[in-house]
Amino acid sequence: MKLIGIKKKNIFVFYIIGLILGLFIIFAGYMSSIKENNNPLLIILGFIVTIICIIFLIDVIKSPNNVIEINLVDKYILLNNRKSKIYLKNIENIRYKQARNKYKSLKWGNIYIEANDQIYKCKYVDECESICYFLHEEIVKAKNEFQ
Repeated sequence: MKLIGIKKKNIFVFYIIGLILGLFIIFAGYMSSIKENNNPLLIILGFIVTIICIIFLIDVIKSPNNVIEINLVDKYILLNNRKSKIYLKNIENIRYKQARNKYKSLKWGNIYIEANDQIYKCKYVDECESICYFLHEEIVKAKNEFQ
């Protein structure tokens, strides 16, 4: 077994910063509502930012560290901490979607694998583009050997 896809290590830092920012907005809104009486707009905005960051932070924490493992001898991959086993010859399509910020694409993202009439999603994969190309080459080799 060879581990080829791991979760991006420092992705949760962005959401922790957003969580702190949301709490700061709540505090600023609370302080301004004390002085100006009934201005809840900042408090509501702070709660929205905080809740969104908490949801994404929980999703990042729950996602597995070992996302994709491959066995080149028996020609199969294991996804998401060995929850799903897929033979390379059964994979119909593989694609990726890189995460983006305002100006450029980042090196991590999601990989989507279509096999056995299902779509498997691997989230927060570091170096998703190179992993997708590597898997595509291995899928072509496995299908050529199978025929």
